[in-house]
Amino acid sequence: MAFCTACGAQIPDDVKFCTSCGAEVKKPAQEKQNQQANTQQNNTFAPPPYQQAPYNNAVPPEGSPFSLMSVGQYIGLFFLYSLPCIGFIFLIVFCFSGTNENRKRFSRGLLFYSLIITAIGVIISLVASASIVAFITPYLDNIMNGGYSYY
Repeated sequence: MAFCTACGAQIPDDVKFCTSCGAEVKKPAQEKQNQQANTQQNNTFAPPPYQQAPYNNAVPPEGSPFSLMSVGQYIGLFFLYSLPCIGFIFLIVFCFSGTNENRKRFSRGLLFYSLIITAIGVIISLVASASIVAFITPYLDNIMNGGYSYY
């Protein structure tokens, strides 16, 4: 007869669970195997947890190619670029100058945007003019053939 390790009740040798508390009854050989497995698990090398490098959120120094632009500078550039001829010249110059990366990227973005808008405008004007010509052509043919007379 053996004793339960959980409640201390006397239990028969051939049972797997305690009849009093329901705990699993472990044989002495099984307990030794469990202890050996636990010691082997504790002796294995586990890699240290991954630690992320600290984020560097430093602001670039003033005068560097990556110095930040203020909101007023963006608004000023937008109004400068909206001038008819001078604005386009400044846009091209600032797109390819290497003084400030933020100004260069803003200028390139605005140039790309204006090229897309220009292409869309050309397509819309061609479609509109073709539809107007198609609408007016029958009336012009009728006038040229003497169909409408206002005298």
